[in-house]
Amino acid sequence: MTATLQQLEQLEELENWVIQAQAGDSQAREKVLVQSQAFVARVAARYARRYLHWSNDDELSVAWLALNEAIDQFRPGSGTSFLAFAKVVIRRRLVDYFR
Repeated sequence: MTATLQQLEQLEELENWVIQAQAGDSQAREKVLVQSQAFVARVAARYARRYLHWSNDDELSVAWLALNEAIDQFRPGSGTSFLAFAKVVIRRRLVDYFR
């Protein structure tokens, strides 16, 4: 699947927000968390193999905390996108949760 120019610009903007969040900008962190809510739900649901509800599924809380952790640990210029890195962190935290 080829990314469109708009998608690439959105990814670049997201990574810029991540960098700002790492520098202590709480509004940038909030933007990343809000903008990534659907992504978090999709990754968690895929791993849980069922539809998850924000109001009553702990898997989403675990995934949300993992995204926050990914913001802190992401290294720009490492050769991977933030979303790819976040996906790995979310999956690892969910594996730990299911154990």
